[in-house]
Amino acid sequence: MSTESASEPSNSSVLDALPLAVLFYRIDPSRITVREYLNNGWAFAPALLLHKLLFIPIPTSSDDPCTESIRSFEVSPAYVEPDAAANIAPILGQLIALGFEDPIYHHVNDRLHLTKLNLVTLRNLSYPAAARIRNRIWSVRHPPKLTIYCEFFTRYTDGTCLWSLSEHADINRPPNFTMNRHVGASPADLWASHQAMVQRDVAAGKVVMPVRDHDALRELIDWQHESVRDYYLQRGVFAPLREADHAQLAAADERRREAGAAGEQHADVLAQLARLQAKRGSWLTGIIMLVVSLFLFAAVMHVATGNANAPGSVPTLEFLLLLIPIMLFHELGHFVAMKAFGYRNLRMFFIPMLGAAVVGQNYIAPGWKKAIVFLMGPLPGIFVAICLGMAGMTFQIPLLTKIALLTLILNGFNLLPLLPLDGGRLMHALLFSRHFVLDAAFRVVAALGLLLVALKFGDNILLVVAIATMISVPAAYKMARIASDLRRGGFDSGVVAGAREQQIPTAAAVVIIDRLKQAFKRSTGTKLLAQHTLNIYESLTARPPGVGASLAFGALYIVSFVLAIVFTVAFVVGRTDPGFVANAFQRMRQQQQAPLPGNAVQVDSIDVIRATSPDAPTSRENWEPRYTIIATFHDAAAARRTLDTLRKDPRADSASFLLFCDSVLVAVPRTDDAARAHWVKRLEAYSKSVVVDSDRFKAPFRLSCVAPSDDAAKDIERTVMAYFQNGTQMHLIAPWTRDETRTPEQIAQHQHAREVYVQIAEAESKAIADPSLAAIGKKIVAADRHADRAEVDRLLDEQRDMLHKARLHARDELAQKAISPADREFIQLYPIVKLNSDGSATQPMTMLTSLVAMMGQLPLSSDGPTAFDDRYSSMGFMDRNGQRLTFEYLLFIDPFEGLPGFVRWLREQGCDQFRYEINPGEENPN
Repeated sequence: MSTESASEPSNSSVLDALPLAVLFYRIDPSRITVREYLNNGWAFAPALLLHKLLFIPIPTSSDDPCTESIRSFEVSPAYVEPDAAANIAPILGQLIALGFEDPIYHHVNDRLHLTKLNLVTLRNLSYPAAARIRNRIWSVRHPPKLTIYCEFFTRYTDGTCLWSLSEHADINRPPNFTMNRHVGASPADLWASHQAMVQRDVAAGKVVMPVRDHDALRELIDWQHESVRDYYLQRGVFAPLREADHAQLAAADERRREAGAAGEQHADVLAQLARLQAKRGSWLTGIIMLVVSLFLFAAVMHVATGNANAPGSVPTLEFLLLLIPIMLFHELGHFVAMKAFGYRNLRMFFIPMLGAAVVGQNYIAPGWKKAIVFLMGPLPGIFVAICLGMAGMTFQIPLLTKIALLTLILNGFNLLPLLPLDGGRLMHALLFSRHFVLDAAFRVVAALGLLLVALKFGDNILLVVAIATMISVPAAYKMARIASDLRRGGFDSGVVAGAREQQIPTAAAVVIIDRLKQAFKRSTGTKLLAQHTLNIYESLTARPPGVGASLAFGALYIVSFVLAIVFTVAFVVGRTDPGFVANAFQRMRQQQQAPLPGNAVQVDSIDVIRATSPDAPTSRENWEPRYTIIATFHDAAAARRTLDTLRKDPRADSASFLLFCDSVLVAVPRTDDAARAHWVKRLEAYSKSVVVDSDRFKAPFRLSCVAPSDDAAKDIERTVMAYFQNGTQMHLIAPWTRDETRTPEQIAQHQHAREVYVQIAEAESKAIADPSLAAIGKKIVAADRHADRAEVDRLLDEQRDMLHKARLHARDELAQKAISPADREFIQLYPIVKLNSDGSATQPMTMLTSLVAMMGQLPLSSDGPTAFDDRYSSMGFMDRNGQRLTFEYLLFIDPFEGLPGFVRWLREQGCDQFRYEINPGEENPN
C-alpha cells in the first residue's frame, strides 16, 4: 500500500518507498468492545452480533490515524483536497477568532480501511492549549461518510491531558486522557467548556504545559499520537499488517492499474471487489461458525418454545433434538450440490428463529445448476420423510411419524414460491429473472405473501422479513434493469466457455460500477456496491435454463410440493396424537419480543427510612454531604426483602434507607468511610449492580414518564430545561425542592426569569454563528498563508469588534422585543464582555450576580450552598416526544433526596407510566 501523504506533495514518493508495515497498522475488530461499537449507535448492533458470535468481519475505521508516526504525514495546506478544505475553512475561521494560530496540517490516506484523515492543529496565542479540526472521509459507502469536528488539548506536567471534543464517543482513549464531550457544540462553546475544565484542574493542583511555539505544538501532536497509538497497540486494537492485507492491497492496486483513469474514479469499489473475490475461508472457521450458530439457535429456540411443563407447550429438548438434525440434513443437500458445482467459500450456519442457510460463491454457474442447488435442500428431505412416515405408521413407531411430519412441514414450507425460500428462488431462476419487470413484480408478490403468512400466524420475525423484502424491491429492480440493459447492449462478460475461474474482468466490473453509480444516487456502501456488481455479473453470466429444462424443473417442483401436502395430511390423520405437529409448528412460528427497557416505577412504592441515631442529620445545622450506595435488583420484591434484612443490621440506626421500586439506596456520611465499606459489602451480597455515588463519581439515572397532555409536557419541558441550563452552576433552587419556602408568585417570577435567560443565551449563540464572521475568518486564513502578520492582526481585531457588536446587537434586539419593562431590564443586565487580543476582559462580569438573584438562588455562604440546601440540586438532559418525557444522564447532588423528590414532583404535575434505569457504567458527560 502506498501513501499519498508527505511533508510536501512532491515528497509522496519518499513515503511510497517505505515498507507499508512501517507506516500503517490494521484495526482488529475483535479487540473493540461492544460498548465502543454501540457508541456509534444501535444501528451497528446486528453487524456487531454477527461479528462477536460468528466472527464475521465488519468494516472499521478510526478517528485516530492507524500509523506508526504522525510526523511522516505532515503536509502543506495546499495538499488538502478542495472539498476537505472547504469543509475545514468555517471551523478554522472560528478557531482563529478564538485566538488560535500557527496551523500544522496532516493528511493520512489509509487505503486498507478506506479512510482519509485531514488534521489541522493550532496553538493558542495566550492560553496553554491546542485546537484541532478532524476531517475523516470514510469511503465504506457511496458517497463517502464525512465526519468533521473540532477538539482542544491541554497537557499537564503529570502526564495527563484534558481532551475536549464535539463528537460522539469512538474507541476509548488512554486512561491518562480526561474526555470532555459536548456533542454538536460550537467551537466557542466547546472552548469555554475546555477553559472551565482547565481552571478546575489547575485549582486542584495540576500544572499545565505551555505551547509556546511551532516546535512545542509539533511535540504535543507527536505525544498525543504516540500515547493513543501505544494504548491501541497494547489493547490489540492496532496490529501489524498480515500477508493477506498486503495481498488484498496489491490486488486492489492491480485492478486500479488495469482500469486506468476509471480505476481511480472507482478505486474504493474496486478495492472492495478485490476483497470479496480474494476472500478465502478455512474449514476450521466454517466449523466454528456452524457450532457457535447452532448453540445460539438452540438457546433462542429453547426460550421461544416455552416451558415443557406448561399445558399444551412443545417439549423443548425433544423438539430441538428433532428440529436441528432435520435442518442440518436439508442444508447438507444444498452444501453437497454447491460443492459439486464448484462453489467456493462455502459456509453453513443457523439463524435464530429463522432456520439455517448455506452460502457460497459461483459467479459463472449456469441457471440449471442453480435450480438443482435450490431443489437439493427440500427434495431429499421430502423423500426421506415419506419413507420414515410410512415406516412409522406401518410398524407403529410414533417417533418416526413425528420426525416425518416435522420434516414434511419444514421442507414443504420451504417450497412455497416466496423469496427468500427455496421455492421462491427456484421460480425466480426459472421464470422471473428473464425480465426486470417480472423480477420486480415477483418480489412484490412474494413480500405480500410473506406478509399474509406473518399476519396469519402472528409471526413478528416473518413480518420483518416481509418488510425487508418489500424495501429491497427498488434496489433489486434497478439491478435487474441494469443487467437487462447490458444484456441487450451486447455486454461482454469476458467468460470463456468451460472456464472455472471466478474473477470478474476489471473492464466488465468498471462498466457495471458506472451503471450502478448512475442508478444509486443516494448513500450506498462501497461494499454493497461491490456486492451489487457481483450480483449483476452473476445474473449476466448465469442465464435461465432453456424451455425444456425449465418445464422439467417446474414439474419436479410441483410434484414435490403436492407430495409434501398429501403425505402431511395422511400422517396427521394416522397418528394417535394429531395435535403434536400443529402445536410444534405453531410454537415455532410464533416469536414474541418482550424487551424490558427499564424498571417500572410505582410512586407509592417509594419508602424512606431515615437514620435514628442521636447524631443523624435532621436539619441544616447538622446536615453533611453523604455517600449514597445504590443497589438494583431484578424486581421490587427482591429489593423489599433486602431492605428488610438490612434494617436488622446493628449499624442500621446510623444509616438512612430508601426503597425506590427495584432499587435500595443507603445514605451514610462521607466522613464515615467504614460505614460506606460496610454497606457496600452487605449490598453486594444480594445484588450484582452496586455503585457508590460520591463527589468523585456521580451515578447517572435515566427516567421516562408520560405527561397528562401535550401542554403539560411542554410546561414541564420549559421548567426543567430552564433549570438544567445553569441550575447547578448558578446554585438555583430546583423546581422539585420538597421544603419550598417561596410563594407561588415568586416561583412564577423566578421561572420566567430563567426562561428569559435561556432566550438570551440562544440569541447570543445565533449571533456568533453569523456568516460575516465566517467570511472574515477566511480572509484571516488567506493572510496567514501569505505570512502577512500585520494583516492577520488587523483582521483579528476587526473580527473581535464584529463579534462584540453582534452580541450587543442580539441582546439589544431581544430587549426591544421584550413585552414587559421588567424583562427588558433583565436582558440589559446580561453582561457582554469584550475580549482583548490577549484574551482579557475590558469589564468585569459583576452584573451576573444580580441576574442570578432574580432567577431564584439557594442561600449561599462563602463556600456556596450548604449540603442541606443543595440536596435537591441536579443536572441532566431532557427529550420530549409528544407526551413522552425522557430524562437522560440525571445527576443528583444527593440522589437519596433528589431522585424521589424529582419523581414526586413529576407525579404532582400529573405524569404517570414511570420507568427508570441506573447506569453506573455510563460515561459522565459533565
